[in-house]
Order: sequence, then structure tokens, then C-alpha cells
Amino acid sequence: MRPFALRLAGYSLLATALLTAAVFFAYIGVRYYKLDSQMYRWMSGEDARDTQWNRSDRQGGALGLAGYRMDIDARVVPGIDKNLSGLAFDTDHDRLIAVVNRPATLYTLDRNGEPTGSYPLRHGPDIEGVAYLGNNRVALLQERKNTLHIVTLPAQPGPIDMDKSKSLRLDLFPGSNAGFEGVGYDAGRDQLYLVKEHSPSKLYRIDGLHDADPAAMTLRLTDLSAWIDGSLPATDLSSVEFVPGLDHLLLLSDESYRLMELDRDGRPVSYLDLRSTPFPHARVPQAEGMAIGPDRTIYVVSEPNLFYRLTPPAVAGNGNAG
Repeated sequence: MRPFALRLAGYSLLATALLTAAVFFAYIGVRYYKLDSQMYRWMSGEDARDTQWNRSDRQGGALGLAGYRMDIDARVVPGIDKNLSGLAFDTDHDRLIAVVNRPATLYTLDRNGEPTGSYPLRHGPDIEGVAYLGNNRVALLQERKNTLHIVTLPAQPGPIDMDKSKSLRLDLFPGSNAGFEGVGYDAGRDQLYLVKEHSPSKLYRIDGLHDADPAAMTLRLTDLSAWIDGSLPATDLSSVEFVPGLDHLLLLSDESYRLMELDRDGRPVSYLDLRSTPFPHARVPQAEGMAIGPDRTIYVVSEPNLFYRLTPPAVAGNGNAG
């Protein structure tokens, strides 16, 4: 082979190797560090919106997320291998309820993330969100079908037949691959909050769930997406929670690694960047669900099977866990 041909072959091999390396590192950056979302935030000016949050004049009567500290960091939940996707706090039994979407299963957990019971969900694939309604009743979100199911937990752990549950189809996004992702409940007002993940993100409220007959269409649906349009320092929403006593909302973003607090009128109050210090682990891989307890301790779950606990400023300052 002539020298020119040898050089050309060498250049081709080098170019192929460089291209392969670039594709590999791009995949790692997007899959594990979500560089596409970070680039979008920078180009769209979303970082400038952060100035609306954590303002001192809005912290009175607020959670003050910036002061939270993590005292359980990336604990693997025993017995769950993957697909941990939602979380709720059961105030009647002082425990957490987690959901795995494949195979569809509800788990009860203690405050430390240890499983105490499991409830396989028959005929219930793709469950992404969970909310505790009281009196052992649980709301479950089936994402792709945009369906809300209400089931009752049996006295002892065991299977739950989803075909026998009350259900409500929410056909708000025909033809969309992104349905409802998270759900939270205000027991005092019987109001259910739902978030759509992206393309675009949406926020809704359902009133009258407790006494409603789905067949009679007596539910009232309110679109609250104006609360989040153009104001959130986040590119997606994976969960929503109502904060009793404050009447505030908590929002969770997987792509932007953030917890965000809105007041009762939808105004920005505080946020917490889950990548920031003093958290030992730099990132929560895929934050899918959260819950808040009566003492305002916040619990977060991430795929594949990780559990986090964040304590509020007063508790963190005293060195006590929730």
C-alpha cells in the first residue's frame, strides 16, 4: 500500500475512533448527567429565573427548602431491584407508601425506607404516581392510559385487583406519549393535584374526589398550568405534593434535580438543588417520587431503588432525624 493510502487509512481509523468516543461521552452526559437539560437551561435563560426563589421576603410561613439537609442519602430499598416510581405519606399509620411500576406493586415503608409490606397490583401496569387519600384509600396514576385508580389497602399485605378499583379516565393529552406523572392530595379540601411531566409540563387540580361518582362526571377539573408556565427553574415535573398547614405545593423535577415550593396562589417561594452541597452524593439519578410527613420531613425516591430523607431546618439544626 502506498504511503498516501496508509495515511488516509490511518486518518479514517482515527476519525472513527474519535466519533465513537464522542457518541459514547455524549450518551453518558445525557443519560447520567442530563447535559441536554443543562444546556437547554443555559440557552433559554432559565437560570435567571432562580432569582424569583428563596427571597427573604417570601420565607415567612414557608418550608424554606434551602435550609433542608439530607440525613439518609441514596439508601437502597431492600427487596426492590428497579422501577421505584412514586411515594406518598400514610398519615393514618405513620408510614410511607411506595409504588413500583414493573412489576406493578405497592410497598409500605417505615420512615427509614425499610419495607414493611407489599401489595402486588394485578392488572395494573405502568403505575407512576401514588397519593394517600385516608381510611386506607390510595389513588394511583396509570401514566400511558391517563387513568386515575382508587384502591383500598387490605388489612394484611396481599394482592390488589385493579380491575375492581374505581377508575377515572383523564383524556387530556390525546396522541401524547407523556401523560400524568405525579399526584398529591389535600385531604382538608378533598383536592387532588396532578402533574404532567413534559412536552409541555402541566399542573391540574381535581375537586370533589371523595364523594364523586366517576360515571356521573361530577368532578371539577381546574388547569393551574399558569402557575408553572415560564417561572419554574426546571425542565420537567415528576411529582407533586400538598403541604398541610401551609397550603403550599411541592414540585419535584427529575431532569433539573430540584425541589420547588409554591404558595397557595402559585407564586415561587423556595427551592432546593439536589446537586448542591452538603449532600454527599452529587446527584439523585432519577428522582421520581416524593412525600412529606406531618413534621415536614421530605422523602424522595429515585430509580432504580434509592431512598432519600431530608430534614427541615429546625430538625437538621438539632441533629435529629425525622
